[in-house]
Amino acid sequence: MALPAFLLASYYKNKLVIRPENKAAYPAAAAQTQQVPATENRWYLGENKKQVTIVVNQSSIAFLTDEQFVLLAGVLKACKLNMADVAIVNLGNGAKNFTQLHQTLNTRFLLLFDVATSTIDLPFSIPLYQLQSYDQCQILQATALNNMLGEGTAAKDEKMKLWNGLKKMFSL
Repeated sequence: MALPAFLLASYYKNKLVIRPENKAAYPAAAAQTQQVPATENRWYLGENKKQVTIVVNQSSIAFLTDEQFVLLAGVLKACKLNMADVAIVNLGNGAKNFTQLHQTLNTRFLLLFDVATSTIDLPFSIPLYQLQSYDQCQILQATALNNMLGEGTAAKDEKMKLWNGLKKMFSL
């Protein structure tokens, strides 16, 4: 499985390793590596520049499959967003609740793919694709990304429902 170059770069942008014998040859890089805390643990993917948090729950993979990633990238592009604008969180890598997501990522927009509101300790439930405001955050719950893969009628219907919800969320 090959990952896109920008995705690999986002994984390792602060993880440059300089061996002690090579520090003199790369002083700028060595200085940069000293600024990164040794205990840094990125539990989300993306740069979160526009405080859009996307939550999935997949225990068998790190974040998304290649097919899911391509689909999501297309959805983000249609919303005039990209991976730098969002944070993708996989609950399968460790449980997070709404308060943690909201406080840590300063979430303004929350997309839940096949994740019930109760899973992240929200005190209410919402129908799929219905926009809900809570604690200065717009929340949209959708079916699993896998249900939107392919060109079948059911997949197209789910993508259209998602698009209609996203248009409301992002005022498109």
